[in-house]
Amino acid sequence: MKRILPNIFKKDKKKKTIDFSLSKNERKCMLNSHHNNPLYNLTKRDIELIDKIKKETDKNNLNNVTRTNAYLHFFDNNTEVHWALLAHIVSRNGGWNMTDLKGEAISGLLSFREKELFFSFLEKSNFLIFHDAYQQLLLYEHSKKIGKPLFHLLNEFGISSFMRAVWEVFWKDKNSKMLTLSLIINEQHFIEKRIIQNPFYVEHVIKSMPFQLQEKLGFTSVLIPYQTDDSIQLAGTTVSQFDNITKRIHIGKYLYSLLFYVEEVQRGTMKFVKEQNHTGSRADFFPSIFTRTNDNSKKIYSPPLHEAWKNSTHKLPDKDDWFQSFEELFPYYSPISIDSPYNITEKYLLSLLKLKSIDTITKALGRS
Repeated sequence: MKRILPNIFKKDKKKKTIDFSLSKNERKCMLNSHHNNPLYNLTKRDIELIDKIKKETDKNNLNNVTRTNAYLHFFDNNTEVHWALLAHIVSRNGGWNMTDLKGEAISGLLSFREKELFFSFLEKSNFLIFHDAYQQLLLYEHSKKIGKPLFHLLNEFGISSFMRAVWEVFWKDKNSKMLTLSLIINEQHFIEKRIIQNPFYVEHVIKSMPFQLQEKLGFTSVLIPYQTDDSIQLAGTTVSQFDNITKRIHIGKYLYSLLFYVEEVQRGTMKFVKEQNHTGSRADFFPSIFTRTNDNSKKIYSPPLHEAWKNSTHKLPDKDDWFQSFEELFPYYSPISIDSPYNITEKYLLSLLKLKSIDTITKALGRS
């Protein structure tokens, strides 16, 4: 503890600003593309492509591990689509949160029923975002392959009209930053009514005592592990007010800025994801603290996903379009500042110690 505490509260006022502002031409093109929505007839090739993309998406949407791997595979082949790497990292965090429910760190905080509900919340969100986003990625990849934009077909997958305009602009100017933020905005709006405002999840998860407690105590972190010369360090941020869509979009912008505009983090993260397969266990990034086996060791038990949870089945989402107007969304395209120091390793370890202590006390009181 003495080693951890001194550096946590060091003050460093240096900030790096990342500008997400849209150019006048980008705004104009988005508006024009949205209003220009010509009718079309599906060709035989279109129908075959749509079917192929749907099948490929379903094949990779089995569980958190398959989704996480699919994002990285896509990024490896399409590095201009920065969002895919961000989605890979966020999806890794989703897997760690899922296995935490069956691991040692917080098992005493939740009843069996609460664990099932929390997993359903995480898994459904993970599933929906992949279903919506991966079809877009595959359509873009095919468009790139044939050298012709096919974004009019996005409607066949139930994709928001907002994203058709965005992809049309990206096809012309290859603004990775604009595309990434637009996908963040789209995916958070996509799950807003389906998950975040869903009365069932509001009552049983978001407004529940364990969820609120973890938020207030700062235990809900999104981590970006990055490899340095001699260790794995953590960048990232703590999530609060998860039910606030503006906050969630801001968190996405901040994580993206860390991942792509802090050289040490970008370089180290790429090294980490190439060397460490995603299993869902937190031993993926801290094997000296966590263990994948429940063998009564001094390490914290953090199981791999396949040992913690079975694959789930989901109904496909409705095709309601959340999008109303660009004027409501343009304010999101604003600059953001990255705090320095951005390394939250010691802060995370301190939170882990607190959480472990609370779990020990809760178990002693017989909650689980």
